[in-house]
Amino acid sequence: MTSRRKGVTRRQFLQQSATAAGAAGLFTILTPRESAAQQWSLATAAQPYRGARLRVMSASAPYVEELKKQLPDFTKETGIEVRLETMSYQLFAQRGDMELSGGSSSYEAMMIIFTHVGRWVDVGWVQSLTPYIDNTKLTDKAALDLADFSQPAIRNYTRGKDLYALPYMANSTLLMYRSDVFEKFGVKQPPATFDELMEVAAKIHTPEVAAFVSRGNPASPHLSYVWSNYCLGFGGRFFKNPPENLTPVLNSPQAIKAAEFYATLMTKYGVPGSTNYAIDEAVQAMQQGKAAMTIDSIDVLSPIMVKEKSLVADKVKVAMIPKGPGGQFPMVVFHGFMIPKGSPNKEAAWLFIQWATSKDRMTKIATQSDGLGARDSVYSSAPIQKRFMWNGVDAGALMNQVQALAAKENYMNFRQVTFFQAVGDRVGVAIQEIMTGKRSAKESMEACNADLVNIVKRAGGKINEADLIKN
Repeated sequence: MTSRRKGVTRRQFLQQSATAAGAAGLFTILTPRESAAQQWSLATAAQPYRGARLRVMSASAPYVEELKKQLPDFTKETGIEVRLETMSYQLFAQRGDMELSGGSSSYEAMMIIFTHVGRWVDVGWVQSLTPYIDNTKLTDKAALDLADFSQPAIRNYTRGKDLYALPYMANSTLLMYRSDVFEKFGVKQPPATFDELMEVAAKIHTPEVAAFVSRGNPASPHLSYVWSNYCLGFGGRFFKNPPENLTPVLNSPQAIKAAEFYATLMTKYGVPGSTNYAIDEAVQAMQQGKAAMTIDSIDVLSPIMVKEKSLVADKVKVAMIPKGPGGQFPMVVFHGFMIPKGSPNKEAAWLFIQWATSKDRMTKIATQSDGLGARDSVYSSAPIQKRFMWNGVDAGALMNQVQALAAKENYMNFRQVTFFQAVGDRVGVAIQEIMTGKRSAKESMEACNADLVNIVKRAGGKINEADLIKN
């Protein structure tokens, strides 16, 4: 996602900061012998494995579904056949746990979900990719170009000097707003702070067009994800210092303020009934012109830009999410491919993963589907820049800015704990309680934090009793 705009691009940032890479040992400078070895090709590397048949399991996603259509390209080039099985995220998570925990050799490669990295890698279910990366017969490091990938993903896939997956999708949250509504009410620019967001909401809210819409469904993939933008922005944290210190601190004044803020935004200025909305319903509300602002992931916002499906496609723009008193922390999500420890053909699986996440393949998929990529070079390519030029705003450049921010700060590690789904579900219930008036923000977050302490203890997480907040 290298941008040609003024300022520091993510690629420049990574070149200037060893910290952002998070796994410096992986980015080995090529020796003269390696740089001279320009004859490497996927077809040549695959010769010992021609005729192999790989089974790959993944949750269904735009990138993966388009990849499935292009598998004949891989077979033609390598002689290796791939059967890519896709299913819902929930079913994949369940089956993935079963396959990996039993040491199954049913699959040569699998998707790894963002929130499952800690659970699957840290218990030893995933094969390190580093031996294959260092094998010059299997890998051309220059072509692989690890620095071109989303660095928050690379860092979270890394343990010590070992890399355990390659990302195929990187995503982040942005603010989307109706430029026509802003113009009507004299709002000249998108809100830069949460205080401004509330002020704008109060100014533009009408019975016909609500000021705001977002997710209200308490399930972990919905409410806790979008609310995290506000929690961290107000200075709140889920845990004291993850992953070492998992003491829950969601009853802090900052987290309580963030919960109260979000509830007010949703109930006072939101679309009626949206306190139980899942992703699709929030998107439809924007598409139908029922709301003027939302904050969500770029892939979630993309359908709002489709003229055939959206009444406001030519009226919406995007911007960075507002800053809070604690800073600016847009959420980042990534999914990737990995090799299970029990994979019966790890070398051929590695060749498939290289192909599936290569620059050329990722660009082709991004131009032919809604599948977001995870490389700088993809977002800097002309067709992708054109695709993400949304009503005069370069959404790809904003994605670049978010990825650099997340790489520098590493604030997404709280979602990497092995039991985060249970945490997210409980947080969702707490926020919905506040929105529906069942409890005050303080009461709800106090009860939530007490339950999180029990969740962490049952999971064997480390809690420092002295760090518990007692109000």
